[in-house]
Amino acid sequence: MAISITSLNNVMTQGEDPALALQHQGRTVYLINSRLSQGNPVSNANLAVVVMIAQYERLRGRFLESLVHLDGLYSMAEMRGGIARLIRDEPSLGQKIARETGAALQKEY
Repeated sequence: MAISITSLNNVMTQGEDPALALQHQGRTVYLINSRLSQGNPVSNANLAVVVMIAQYERLRGRFLESLVHLDGLYSMAEMRGGIARLIRDEPSLGQKIARETGAALQKEY
């Protein structure tokens, strides 16, 4: 939802993030962290959401924040056996993670 709001906001005004988008992102990060801290396994949905949050931050030009989420994504992928295993077992998700990581590394900080 935050990505959709940001995209619409960029088309409409090029302004700051609406409060609603920030609330959704904060709640999403809280929920994922809560699930992981309770020992729940890393789900495909959790991985996909963190990819989207990293993309969202990159779209907003907040590259360092994007890297924070990519670091978390890497840790989550390691909990599932690593990115290579994800690419083998869940090809579309694993490749998406690899592409997002590559896109982030192409940006000069």
